[in-house]
Amino acid sequence: MVIEMARKVRDLENSGWITNIFVIDDFVYFTDANFNSSYSSLYKISKINLIENLKNKGDFGRKFLANPLIEYSNDAILISQSDVEFVKKEDNYIQNFFKFREKIFISYLIDQKLYTQVFDENKERKNIQVLLNNTNGMVGKVGKEISLYDENLKKLKNYQIDILSCVEFENNFIVLKNNFEVWLCDKEFEDIECIDNTKEFKNIFYLNKNNVLISYKDSKSTIAINIKDKNKLQIIDNFLIRAVLLDDNNLLVKVMYDNNDNINMKSLLKLIY
Repeated sequence: MVIEMARKVRDLENSGWITNIFVIDDFVYFTDANFNSSYSSLYKISKINLIENLKNKGDFGRKFLANPLIEYSNDAILISQSDVEFVKKEDNYIQNFFKFREKIFISYLIDQKLYTQVFDENKERKNIQVLLNNTNGMVGKVGKEISLYDENLKKLKNYQIDILSCVEFENNFIVLKNNFEVWLCDKEFEDIECIDNTKEFKNIFYLNKNNVLISYKDSKSTIAINIKDKNKLQIIDNFLIRAVLLDDNNLLVKVMYDNNDNINMKSLLKLIY
């Protein structure tokens, strides 16, 4: 049984240009990457600034998340009221941006393959899709092969598992397998328990130390499942492309469907609180 959760959802004005969200230290990073463009840009905003702005939930039409580039909006007034800072323009689609062992990494989609390198350094890009990083290393994917890598993108070991994505908890991983089943695994990716055996296209995201978000594309629904007692809570009636926890009370998400139930990659970011 899925229990309805007493959560509020708010559209964030002037945020439709944002396609991905990453949190590193004291900053929240955004990209405007889309598959119809040969380039993409990276932006940032102070996490404290963002959270303070989000606390003001009654002031509609606000501009703090507007794109700061004149070439994007051609609206000087809108740009002047944005708190978002432009970081860098890239020649490729930005797929990931993260920190590992004091190094910042960036991943690009190039000719349908994912490449990762140290950000802003003239170092070799390696054909690796990084799924997550932890104290042991970075879990990466090349084709269907899942491996552990160090901070120099050197392979340390292989895992005998076929997965699309994974999220880490204190003692376990939750993985989304290629058949779209969701499994609880140990830290060596050995299966422990099936969490969801449906074959519907889905995404998974970390919510907190006890809960994983599972988002269903066809059902247009997202639930939280407690990995200990398996209780389920309904979070939002939409499919999540991206979900980032800003603090204990604010979940920032990018959804696939707009308020008219149409697929819209320019739909506004939503705050779930």
